Amino acid sequence: MGIFAETEFIRKFYIANIAKNIISEETTIVTVFWLAIGLFANFTIVFRFVQKSLEENQKATFAKEKAENYLYKLKKDLRFAGNIQRNLLPSQNFQFDEIQFSTWIRPLTEVGGDTFGIVPLQEKKLRIFLVDATGHGIEAALMTLLIRSELLKFMYQSIPLHDVLNQFNKVFIENYQKLGYFCTIALLEIDLSSKTLVYSSAGHPTQYLRNGNQWHHLQSYGRIIGLSKESEFESVSLPLQDSFTFFLFSDGVFEEISKDGTLYGEVLLERDLQEISGLSPEDICQTIEARLEEHRSTKGYRDDISLVVGKANLAYPSSVNKI
Repeated sequence: MGIFAETEFIRKFYIANIAKNIISEETTIVTVFWLAIGLFANFTIVFRFVQKSLEENQKATFAKEKAENYLYKLKKDLRFAGNIQRNLLPSQNFQFDEIQFSTWIRPLTEVGGDTFGIVPLQEKKLRIFLVDATGHGIEAALMTLLIRSELLKFMYQSIPLHDVLNQFNKVFIENYQKLGYFCTIALLEIDLSSKTLVYSSAGHPTQYLRNGNQWHHLQSYGRIIGLSKESEFESVSLPLQDSFTFFLFSDGVFEEISKDGTLYGEVLLERDLQEISGLSPEDICQTIEARLEEHRSTKGYRDDISLVVGKANLAYPSSVNKI
């Protein structure tokens, strides 16, 4: 019988006997006695049921509070990790000699798998790297820290850019291939004294250069870092005009999809960059960000995004925040 079933049976028995006029004082006492026992038993059952429910609710509340506390600490740790990752990057707008820089770095979460850096070699000569590691979030962010540390060892050496990639690829495979991660890298070397630009890439998308009035695709052939020790890389060199603008970016910039399913894509990105290449680096970054916001269909982005724009006019040097 379920809860209160016994007392209901006793009540019906008593009513039936009243109808038959066979209720005596003794029957009434016995009925009341058993009714009291039934009520007490049911009260005990209800009490235990309520007590168990309260205990379960307390456990659920405790578990919820514990989960919320864990989530709060996790978010706090993520924000801290994000601050560390951002502090490794140059400021959003800065200058090296005659080159004005602006950047738009937007990880998919608090931290991401994209990173870049500026390596001054000597007066009027610098190297730039942009890395896009596979994956997102904490794991990818930790990988970018390892990649930065290893890559910088070679970036400061007086070796060609393709040798930087060759040596880094071998070290990466020896130490980190077992982790199952890979990365693409774009490298630039700019010498303002000799007015030359050197580009090398490891599986990175085509980057762009506006050199005077000419538009160039920066391409070099090399496989993604981490695939094979036998991978070979190359460098391409271009003479620079007095006025030039370069655009380095990760593939997250052109992977956004509109409501009708149209990929922003490399074609639209190149068209937009050509159209706005006369703007300041900061305005270029802000314009691309606004156009992606207008294009995309989801509330969140699909991938980590990095855009680095550098502009120089050697005939008319400018002065902003130095690196």
